[in-house]
This record gives sequence, structure tokens and C-alpha cells, in this order.
Amino acid sequence: MKLNTEPSFFRQHVTACRHKSKGRNYTLCDCPIWVSQRSWDGRIVYKSMRTSDMVEAQKRSHDPLPRNQGIIPLHGAIRMYLAAKKRKRHTYERVHHILTVTLMERLNAHDAPIGQLTSLALQALFQSYREAGYRETTIHLFWRTMFAFFEWASKWRHIAENPMKILEKPEAHHELKDPLTTDEQEAVYAAASESGIFAHALVTLFLETGLRISDVACLRWTQIDKITRYLTVKAATKTGYPVRVQLSEYLVALLQTLPAALGDHLFHVRDHPYADRKYDYTMQRIRAIVCEVGKKAGVKLNPHLLRHTFACRLLEAGAELRTVQLLLGHRSIVTTESAYAKFVPSQQRILDAATAAINRGRKKEDE
Repeated sequence: MKLNTEPSFFRQHVTACRHKSKGRNYTLCDCPIWVSQRSWDGRIVYKSMRTSDMVEAQKRSHDPLPRNQGIIPLHGAIRMYLAAKKRKRHTYERVHHILTVTLMERLNAHDAPIGQLTSLALQALFQSYREAGYRETTIHLFWRTMFAFFEWASKWRHIAENPMKILEKPEAHHELKDPLTTDEQEAVYAAASESGIFAHALVTLFLETGLRISDVACLRWTQIDKITRYLTVKAATKTGYPVRVQLSEYLVALLQTLPAALGDHLFHVRDHPYADRKYDYTMQRIRAIVCEVGKKAGVKLNPHLLRHTFACRLLEAGAELRTVQLLLGHRSIVTTESAYAKFVPSQQRILDAATAAINRGRKKEDE
């Protein structure tokens, strides 16, 4: 259960106030301003802002609750942090997992005061990630999530300062792998068709639409027009940018063979009350299915590589970067250019022409 820890301002009307009958949410009088907010343990705490000016009250609200700095248990601080900001479901689950499992449980600090987490303890924690074989991109994600958490705790005076500030920020290298070759793609298709209806439908959907795994996991039939075969994602889970792509007749027919127990959902049925538990295909399960298909095909495979292959096939077919941007749901063309410029055939022809000109010049010198 989430706690609403956002401060709520109201007027504490004095006895002589002629607006008293309008309730405490009436703010046009000059009565003192108070603030109410839930603490980490669920209690509602009230505090006077000692002013009648709403702007000044909001400035003073950076520390509205009476706190003893550093003594709040870590699990309580995490609970407040998760409730303080509205996040999309998959983002909330990721942040929750990093803070509770990767941080709290790994340090065995469930009931430890948040003020006891020192820079040395966190530095040792990140060293343990490297020794355990975590990739630098994963460690970078841990660092960003924990830095934001401790920065919030510092802002709200739960701790004196952010202990993460003196730690060196891990570098994140997001290098795209080469797309699947034609032979590898055919091997993946063959392995998927032999791995069951879900594997076949998932792999085909990834390779023909380039959707993100987060969008595939919560895909519904209402997003597919069965007449025009257009699949519409009004707001991609990562960027909020709309995606609209036309499916092939083969893919629509393949999706229609999925079990009817899924209801409106194609793959994710966590909230479906009548669905069989074995069809509860979350993002983690989807990754496992795709990886298993890759093993059968002799290819190291993941959902993002299928998305990457889709984009490269578009460029090889002569599609412009702007077209690829729209189909991938990138918010900016700069994102698409930085990732896929080297795969544009026209760009490669320019590079080939430049090197050829140098070679021709050398031949003339030799003559």
C-alpha cells in the first residue's frame, strides 16, 4: 500500500474569522497556515507554518514534519520515497526492487537507521556488485537510483547529506550489438515456431513491430484494429511517445491463436481474475522465453536485440531515420541518429566514396 506523503496546506481559522464556516480549505482569509502530512509509519502529523502568507508557507515546507535526523529506519524511508512521487508501474517495481533487494537486503539493514548508511558502506556495496559480476550498465542504474533516493532523504532532512556524492559515478557504455544476420534471423524464427505458440507469437511480434518489451507485456486486443491491422500504442511506457504500426496478416492470425483465457490481454494477465496462472507472462517471463529461443537457435538473444534488428532491417530497405524514429517511438530524432546512423546505407556510400577518392589519388601518384 502506498502512502501519500505530499504536504497538504490549510488555514486554521481563528474564532473571529468570518470565513470559518467555509472550512479549512478556504484560503482567501488571513488565518494562520498549517500543514498536514503522513510520516513514514503512516501517522498524520500537523505543524504550524507560523505565517499567513501561502507563498512563504510553501517555502518553509521543505521540512514540514518534526523529525530527529537520521533515526528513521531504512525501510520506512524507502516507503516514504516510493510514495512521494507518482511513477509508472514498471518504473515503480524497478525502483522498489533496487532499494529493497539490491540495497536494503544486501546490507541487511531493514531496521537500521538511514543515518547509519555511510559512504564507506555504500562504496563497499558497489565493490561487491563488481565482484559478483554485474555489468557496468547495471551498476550505473543502481547508482542513479540510490543517488536519487539519498538526495531526496537529504532534501527532507532525514539525513544531513547525501552519502553518495563522494562516490565515483560508474560509467555506462550503451553499445548496440550488431543486428541478427539473415541466417540467424531464419534460425530464430524456426526455433520460435518449435517452442510453442507464445514463443512464436512473441518473437514474430518483436521482429515485425520493434516494440519495447514493456509495451508488449501489457498489450491488449483493443490496441489492434483487426480490419486495418494497425497496432496503436498511445503512449510508450518508456518515453510516453505514441507508436502506430501495421501488422502483417500472418502476425494477426498468429496472435489470434493465443489462449482465450487471456481475455483482452495478449500476454500479460496479472490483473485478470479468471486467467490461468501459467499464462501470467510478465516482462521477466518474456525475457526468459526469448532467451530460450536464442539458445535453441544458437544465438545470444534478448528482446532488445530483436527490436534493434527490426530497425536495421528498415534502414537496409531504404527507410529514412525519421521513419525509424516514429516506428521505434523515440522522443527525439537525435536518439535515433546516435544509435542507427552507421546502419544507414546512404551514409556508408558516402564513407566508401571518400575512401575511394583517396585510393584513386594514390593510383595517379604511382602512375
